[in-house]
Amino acid sequence: MNFFRKFKYILITIAIVFGLAGAQLIIKSFAPENIYRKDFIQEYLLAKSIFVGCYPYLTLPELASKLGMVLPHAILPHPTPHPPSIALLSLPLALFGYERAALIWLLVEIICLFASVALLWKWWTGRIALPPVLLIAWTALGWGHVWTELVLGQVSTILLLLLAFAWQKLRDNDSPKADIAGQISGGMALGFAVALKFIGWPLVIFLILRRKWLSVISAAAAALILNLTAAAIMGWHSFLSYFTHVGPLLFSYYRAHGGNISLWSVGYRLFAGTTSPALISIESPPLIYVPALAKLISFALPLAVLIAGLRLALKTKNFDLSYGLMVIVSILISPIMWAHYIIMAAIPMLITIRALSQMNFPRRETIATAILALILLIPGSSLADVTKIFLIEERSDGSEGVPFAAGLISLIPTLSLLLLLWLMRRLSRMSSDPYTKPE
Repeated sequence: MNFFRKFKYILITIAIVFGLAGAQLIIKSFAPENIYRKDFIQEYLLAKSIFVGCYPYLTLPELASKLGMVLPHAILPHPTPHPPSIALLSLPLALFGYERAALIWLLVEIICLFASVALLWKWWTGRIALPPVLLIAWTALGWGHVWTELVLGQVSTILLLLLAFAWQKLRDNDSPKADIAGQISGGMALGFAVALKFIGWPLVIFLILRRKWLSVISAAAAALILNLTAAAIMGWHSFLSYFTHVGPLLFSYYRAHGGNISLWSVGYRLFAGTTSPALISIESPPLIYVPALAKLISFALPLAVLIAGLRLALKTKNFDLSYGLMVIVSILISPIMWAHYIIMAAIPMLITIRALSQMNFPRRETIATAILALILLIPGSSLADVTKIFLIEERSDGSEGVPFAAGLISLIPTLSLLLLLWLMRRLSRMSSDPYTKPE
């Protein structure tokens, strides 16, 4: 703390400049040549199609054509990958033109980012103080995963807010005398996260195993209500077609994509190579070409991490650490995980830092946490640039070939999250074992 007091103004200046760098990139994404490159166009076309009564899961170019949108460049050649419940968020934006809708969506995301910081600050200090919250949220704009999220117009800041809110309510009610309203609201926030992008469902399993039945029922009810409402709005045929056709199709497109850093991609990287028929990426050959083994490993590895994560969380007495463990598991076993999903890892990272502070920052664990934090700060685009150093082939379709080992560079954040999982469990043991003396 003395260090921060001594260099307070220098650190504030660095934070402001850091945030300004991210803000400039976000503003640049709204330039005419960039605005239609946003992922937000998926949400907009989904909402617009429902608004006019068109089948919402046509390929994005077909959908744009049917809706009379003239696009300045090609967009993804498949249906929107996002589930029907996302339409409930984006449907009001169909009332606006695309450019204005994209700006409104950005404002919603920024509000969610600031609200998340406020919740986390309250957990850390016991109160909400506007100046530090504003400064931290502004600084966060300079974090590569945050500005990437906001440039693309994705939903990770919304999911961060839901997971942070669920955590605060569930942790406050992790006792026999927990109030009913807190259990319900925490469970509902978790259910909304699950419905919007299938993030957080391992946390529901954790709550089942902890016998937190009211929160479990609330989560299930919230997810069910969101999905039933989406089905009522878009029609049952469209709703069911996402789960029976569109979802599996898109997973087949992206399970081996070089930018997919989910554990589901590991088997394909090892035994089939990285490639995608839908989106050009950095491609690498497999270690050994055995496609059948690729499918087996890509199913077995997430399952193993889910089981191991649940066991670790259930053995962990501290609810905060347990929740953080399961957030990491939720991110890792998402079938498709882009780098900006790491925004949600802010929750377990802060929990880890708090645990370290309560133990007077044991040297080895503190150094390990600092290294992992620095790695998780690296934007996915920077790792891609490092990968391109090993470029061995530029192909006619625009893809770039690299050796097998170079293709694994993008998995560094994935490995870091796995190590953070182990570190959080170690800290739990150290804090509960009087015979363990941190160095």
